[in-house]
Amino acid sequence: MPCDLEALLVRACWGIGCHGNNTPGANLDLQTPGVQARLVDVPATHLHILPESDTYYCDPSELLVDAENPDESLMLTKVIGTHSCGAAMPIKPDTISSDEIVCLRQWIWRLAGKEAPTDDWPAAGGNGGGGS
Repeated sequence: MPCDLEALLVRACWGIGCHGNNTPGANLDLQTPGVQARLVDVPATHLHILPESDTYYCDPSELLVDAENPDESLMLTKVIGTHSCGAAMPIKPDTISSDEIVCLRQWIWRLAGKEAPTDDWPAAGGNGGGGS
């Protein structure tokens, strides 16, 4: 299946009104050109995580896209369900398939300036939703 990143971002990220240029949830705009500069080695703000919430204790070292270890990027861990705090992405009932998770991973690796390995990486995580 070909990787259609733009369709994925429109459907599951900014096209649904969460991370677009008009409504950048957690100050994360994935729509406006220049997204690489806003993501690579940029610390996550963890905005909108309420102090009284069980998930308030976020890892302050999380990077949106970690250039040294792309698989630890918050943009990816939020989708596969291994993030330190807050809701998995996309917010249910929206989900993305295992193939779309692999597509997102490849994009994150490219943003980090690397080529994604072709290993047996576990594509489906906590919020993968659909199948291949």
